[in-house]
Amino acid sequence: MTHQIKIAIDLDGGDLGFEPVIAASMSFLSSHPDVSLLCYGLSESIETINKRYPNKIVDRIELIECDEAVRMDDKPSDALRRKKTSTMARGIDSIKEKKAHAFVSSGNTGALMLLSSVALKLIEGIERPAIVTMLPGKKTPFLMLDLGANTECTSENLIQFAKMGNFLARDLLEKENPVIALLNIGEEHHKGHSTIKDASEILRNSEINYYGYIEANQMFSGRVDVVVCDGFTGNVALKSIEGTAGLIKAFIQNILMSSLFYKFLSIFTLPVLAALRKKMDPRRYNGAMLIGLNGIVIKSHGSSDEIGFRAAL
Repeated sequence: MTHQIKIAIDLDGGDLGFEPVIAASMSFLSSHPDVSLLCYGLSESIETINKRYPNKIVDRIELIECDEAVRMDDKPSDALRRKKTSTMARGIDSIKEKKAHAFVSSGNTGALMLLSSVALKLIEGIERPAIVTMLPGKKTPFLMLDLGANTECTSENLIQFAKMGNFLARDLLEKENPVIALLNIGEEHHKGHSTIKDASEILRNSEINYYGYIEANQMFSGRVDVVVCDGFTGNVALKSIEGTAGLIKAFIQNILMSSLFYKFLSIFTLPVLAALRKKMDPRRYNGAMLIGLNGIVIKSHGSSDEIGFRAAL
């Protein structure tokens, strides 16, 4: 039996160990009959799959045992030099060797970026890869990059991110002429530092459908399809979004439990609250692509549980 899509997985890269990765992978396989998996893991994770899912590994899962894994506290340069046979390195190599169509890992972001860049090489004309993800908006989703691959960027880096986001939005968002914006502290032309001003001037005179600057509180308005920023700003913004979603969820729960009246009222609002909770759950938007590489590499959140890793897949 042939399968259209083959995904390579790092079983042992995340903070929570291999259990949520395995559970998410099996759940994903059950609902995607056109997918098969290459699972790179340490002996314990491989043994767990063999014991727990003996009837599910013959046809659609290939298990590859590795002798080491990249840890969260490993320096990227050390991971590159000393862990050439790690679960992460071998998973990335599977893309290079055309054994898989994509690689998914919850592991060390810096190591994932460095190993991927060295093994897969950058697309011609691109200086640095960027991390991009899709976020929900008021009307339609939008793309945001960079989310942490590059803490410092030149104006040329931002321009390249905008161009990559433009192409990706045409495909993922099915936008014929995506609207691109630079994230800034204000929409006025004189706002921001020199790097973002230089990038803005060039984008304004390019073929890209450039909106201009957008502030963080307007990202979800539906005005733009792609939000571009440096990795430091993007990572802080993304984690602020995740934290705010958790705060709103806690507020709602506290209010509903604060009195008998609200507890009674919650019975009638459960369907709405359940839908809202699902819509706001950051785990369901987990999974960011390292764009700019000659291959598909997906970064899952380091603390992803089963729901989060499944979303990345």
